[in-house]
This record gives sequence, C-alpha cells and structure tokens, in this order.
Amino acid sequence: MRASTRGIRHWLALAVILVSFLGAAKSKCNRGCELALASFYVVQGQTLDNISRLFSISSDVIYSYNTKKLPSKDILASDIRINIPFPSCECINGDFLGHTFRYNTKSGDTYYKIASQLYSNLTTADWLQQVNTYNPINIPLDREVNVTINCSCGKASVSSDYGMFVTYPLRSGENLSSVTAELEFTDTGFVERYNQDVNFTGGQGLVFVPAKDLTGSYRPLKSRTGPSVIILSFVNMSKWDNLFEFH
Repeated sequence: MRASTRGIRHWLALAVILVSFLGAAKSKCNRGCELALASFYVVQGQTLDNISRLFSISSDVIYSYNTKKLPSKDILASDIRINIPFPSCECINGDFLGHTFRYNTKSGDTYYKIASQLYSNLTTADWLQQVNTYNPINIPLDREVNVTINCSCGKASVSSDYGMFVTYPLRSGENLSSVTAELEFTDTGFVERYNQDVNFTGGQGLVFVPAKDLTGSYRPLKSRTGPSVIILSFVNMSKWDNLFEFH
C-alpha cells in the first residue's frame, strides 16, 4: 500500500510538471513590469490636461517625465513627442504585454479616430475593434472603450541591461537613426536586434526602445523565474519524500 501511494504521488508530480511545461509553451509572457513609457505625438490644440485625461494620469506626473522638453506644465508645443508613463505593463491573457486605458466616447468617435488622432497611433483601429464589442459603424455615446497599448519589459535573450522601455509608434519619414536620436539612445544595433520584425522606413508600427527612469538611469532587466523553479521544487520534494523509492 505504501509503495502504491508513493507511486501515485510520483505520477501526480510528473503530471503537474508536464502541465507547467505545456502552459509555458502556449504562453508568450508570464509576468510584466511595474513601469513602461509611451511616446505620444502632440498635435495642435492639445494640452497637458486633456492628454492626462486620455491616460488617466495626472499632468504633474506626465510633466515629471518631460522636464527636458517642456518649459512648464502650461506650455505644450505641437509636433513634438512627450513620454507618457504606463501605470504598469501587464501580461494580458498570457499572450502579450500591454496596458488597457479607458476612454469615454464622444460624438463623432470612430475606432480610427480614437486610435490615430486621440491616441497618436499607439494602437490601431483594427486592434480596438478586436478588444471592444461596439459596432464600428455606430459607436454609442458616453460608453467606455478599452484602449489597449503594447509595452515591453526587456528580453534576456537580447540584453539584461535594460528592463524599462518606451513604446514608440513610427511616423512617415522616420527611420532607425531618427528614432534613436529622438530618444537619445545611441546603440542603434541594440534597437535593431530588439525590433527584428520592424520596417524602420515603413512609417508605421511600434518600436520598443530602452528608456530612462526619473533618476536618469536605465533600469536593468529583473530576473524572472519560470517553470524551472516548479520543476526544482518537485525534484526536491521527491527526494525528501522518497517518492521514487519503492519497498
């Protein structure tokens, strides 16, 4: 009976390990990070206050990330980029890293207008349609729209030096050199390696570039634990409980 019980426990342990491996294989992410930035292109007529309402972040906090560009909170030039801090960069449904902002609709809103004009191409109309249920031809007034924007927390396979990134939507006429110059990041080779699927001259799409925090420093990539820790715990447990010893 003792050997039979231990045998069952042994197979249960193996089953849990197998499930953890299958889950890891299907998931593209398993955790996020506490902070990321979005590069927001300012158009004529926008103020720091109405931008803060779009992202539900105080204008003071936004200003703190843009003191080099903005002479004061009350002066906001058009045709410049400012950094918007994400409250967090989360692993959504185990599939991708992002953060969902909430926008209340107004007269004349369409998914295209929300994505391209209000949120400065940080998302797309197609993506908004996927994560919301409203008819794209007739979006009702004063309803909450989920505005999900991608972010990044770093890749150990590329470098462990960077763990905080800015989401940068490309615009027509931009290229790798102009992006890195705008963000004052000199390692263009890293940006290319990190964004291998991006056409830097295509004028659209998102680029992820390392960003500095409020101390002026690049945050290193935090170590992440995965299924190997689960496996180790079960191996140790099997040793302690003699799961593999039969009498």
